[in-house]
Amino acid sequence: MATAAPQPDGAADSRCLRTFSGHTNEKNFVGLSVNSTGEFLACGSETNAVYVYSSRLSKPLIVHNFGNPVDSIN
Repeated sequence: MATAAPQPDGAADSRCLRTFSGHTNEKNFVGLSVNSTGEFLACGSETNAVYVYSSRLSKPLIVHNFGNPVDSIN
């Protein structure tokens, strides 16, 4: 996951400011949420965990594991 630099007109350009590490999203997008100030980001992981990041740091502040990931649902 990466964040982009804001432009004066409010649009984002394509420069990568930060890459967030720790979560696994190789096959599927699991989800992303950003708080109203843009200071915190939360995303799901294919490892059945949620990662919470500060927009200022590349490593997670909090990781919550929900247990074993589900390989398939029959």
